[in-house]
Amino acid sequence: MPLGFEVSMVILFSLWVIYAIGCNDCILQNRFTKYISGISMEIYLCHMVIFRVIERVHLEKYIDNAEMLYVLTCLLTIVGAVIFSHVVKFWFFPKVETLSAHK
Repeated sequence: MPLGFEVSMVILFSLWVIYAIGCNDCILQNRFTKYISGISMEIYLCHMVIFRVIERVHLEKYIDNAEMLYVLTCLLTIVGAVIFSHVVKFWFFPKVETLSAHK
């Protein structure tokens, strides 16, 4: 790739980060982004496990199109990680904290 492309990408993403840090509008500050930012660490920690589970299902036996397989695997991984993270953070952790508080 030419150097001009890389420089333009650095400038573009730098401006994007500056906008994200400094904005106070509804594009980046809404209920969805607040929810995802609240469980982002859990998503990061479990996404590879969820991917390995989806990999073990062997979707390639059922889907011949490589692009469709890639998109479906990505979507299932993201959705699975969000669901798992939500359950762990808002159901499992409070139960463990309640049990440990009673000891």
